[in-house]
Amino acid sequence: MAVLQRCLYVLPVLLLVLGCTKKSIETSEIKSVQPEPLRLFTYQQGQDSQNSNQGQWYEISPGLLNPIKDPASSQVVPYAPWTAARRIVGFVARGSAAFAGLNREGFLVFEETPAGDLALYKLDGGDAVEPYCALALMLVPSAELGTNQNLGQSLTAESVPALLVARDPYFGDLLNGSGTAAGSSVSSQLVPEKPFVYLDWANFSPQALQAQAILSQSIRPQAVRPAAFGIGASNVEALTRSSDGRWYMKVAQPNGTASAASASPVSPGAASASPVSPAAASTGSESSKHYYAAPALNQEATRISQGDYQNALYPEPFGNMPRAVQTLMRAFSDSQRKKHYPVLQLLKKDSYGLETFVADPETKNTVPLSGGETEIVNFLGYTDSEKALVILPDGRGVIRRSKIEAFALPPLPEGFVYTGVVLINRWLIASWEEQESFAVGAAGFLVLPL
Repeated sequence: MAVLQRCLYVLPVLLLVLGCTKKSIETSEIKSVQPEPLRLFTYQQGQDSQNSNQGQWYEISPGLLNPIKDPASSQVVPYAPWTAARRIVGFVARGSAAFAGLNREGFLVFEETPAGDLALYKLDGGDAVEPYCALALMLVPSAELGTNQNLGQSLTAESVPALLVARDPYFGDLLNGSGTAAGSSVSSQLVPEKPFVYLDWANFSPQALQAQAILSQSIRPQAVRPAAFGIGASNVEALTRSSDGRWYMKVAQPNGTASAASASPVSPGAASASPVSPAAASTGSESSKHYYAAPALNQEATRISQGDYQNALYPEPFGNMPRAVQTLMRAFSDSQRKKHYPVLQLLKKDSYGLETFVADPETKNTVPLSGGETEIVNFLGYTDSEKALVILPDGRGVIRRSKIEAFALPPLPEGFVYTGVVLINRWLIASWEEQESFAVGAAGFLVLPL
């Protein structure tokens, strides 16, 4: 009887210990998959900078993000073609996060915490990104990337940020492989078998982890080849989503790469007679370009003419841009718009990526520079349901928060320009570059409290 009583006493204690151990294991496993932020910017401290009005500047170097006083203090680096330089290729925004694509690197994630601070993460793409040039960053519906069997059960129903990577279509021969990342065994002359590298961030952000138990995998970029790209060996040199909702692409078949790329297709379903596989059509020399359109990336693409492709890329009319942005553009005083062709590259929250608009209501040109203009003037913009911002590459602009007012980013040294901008509630992130023609020297980004 005493033995039984002793067992009855020990059993609850043992269960309690096992329960605590299990909870400890779960917590440990959650921590093991949750990425640690590279930096946490505290809103009250003005970005952890000595001068909160100037924000915090960063320069991008291979494998590193270095805080600097300002772009004038950045390292003097050799100019390189924009396809080879370490630089931000674009932003997309979703929920409380903004994503940046790093050429030859991977992704940056900027996410506002519930306390209003800003967490910065850096996620490298490894061999899926480093040997190639990143041509664009976009939000892609996860359903268009492939099936759950291909991508894993963790992929959410939301759109995910994805980098389009390719063999350098412009300067690959000039570089002679010098754009290959140090330590990589993959030559930059090869065509990527899987040209879309996506980041399933929703399952790994701190907010999502709070509501989950043990996660089965750690966060890392994944590479896929959607059905619209056809089988391997074709180099997808450009991809954009037009105002008609379709995806348009330009592809080529570089010499000597057919054996290097996989010939296994991503299952596109039943093939019809009209779609033509980009890989099958793009045979011959590298100068042979072909153009395709697809209603979704998980459907086969149809061959189109070069003229149809170019028409799909024309800027949308001024009247098609959001009304709040129209108001900003009308308030923007810039005399050069009367002499040049003005174009606005606009990023919308939760949209696939940059959309291009004619930036002046008085500009009637259907084709840019067909009326005697000598230069395209690029405006950079961002909009969501509450805020809108438009700037010139030198940082001068107009913002709408509670009211419309003039706005200016910190001035840049001569030869430097802003290349993109995104807002996250109380934060602004802007990318910058040192430019000379097609070449880029120093590059980085600015984090600024609003």
